[in-house]
Amino acid sequence: MRNRILLGLTLVMLMAIPMRAYQVALNDGQTIQFQKYRATETMLFYTDRDGKEVAVPLKDVDLGRTQNLNTKEPIPLDLPGLIPPGGTSGSEPSLADLARKNRKNLAASGPKRTLTDDDVPHALPAPAVASATQQAAPPDDVRADIGPMQKTVSKFANKSQAQLASEVVGDALFPDREAWEVKLYGQAQRVLRFANTYLDRVKKLDAITDPTELSNATEIARNFGSQAHDEETVYEQIAADGSQKAKDVAKQPK
Repeated sequence: MRNRILLGLTLVMLMAIPMRAYQVALNDGQTIQFQKYRATETMLFYTDRDGKEVAVPLKDVDLGRTQNLNTKEPIPLDLPGLIPPGGTSGSEPSLADLARKNRKNLAASGPKRTLTDDDVPHALPAPAVASATQQAAPPDDVRADIGPMQKTVSKFANKSQAQLASEVVGDALFPDREAWEVKLYGQAQRVLRFANTYLDRVKKLDAITDPTELSNATEIARNFGSQAHDEETVYEQIAADGSQKAKDVAKQPK
């Protein structure tokens, strides 16, 4: 009898525990819900109500809205690009640890890995004391990209959604222009995020004197720069799509 009572209480307790229902907002305005999922650097795989695994490219996820939808989850949604509740902890990994992790990911998933601003700490460790013979300069390819990246930042910084859209299509009206403007602006913010992080990382390279630490920090900066260029390419594609729609509308008889 006692065992039956304990079993009954256990079942009641299990039934009282709420199942986690994660929510992910997509760039097209949709919101998907699920309980089981897994994620890679570029894809989200979740199990739908029929028990089937559905794949969603992370580039289609609205990270800002998704962050807000999952702030109250007891176990945070773990997707690349999402900031854990409470921000970064005081036990952030070193640059060497990050570089080693990055190399493992490269070996497992291919020659290129997408980084986000949340993959690395915002403050570099204090530079190691080294002699003049240990000083090493950042590679020329990293420094050569500073000028173009600064132009990219100037192109998008301090501009509203309406300003960016006007620069591309002017006052032209076409179907779904409002949705296109939102998509264009969101992509511009992604470009800015990676470009600014790249410039910040490169600026801090001069303070690093240890060759190994400098190599690790340079690798991280280079990946941020590469991602910034990729994001800008996506922006140009979105802009070109809007321009074509504006031209199509202009050709229609009035």
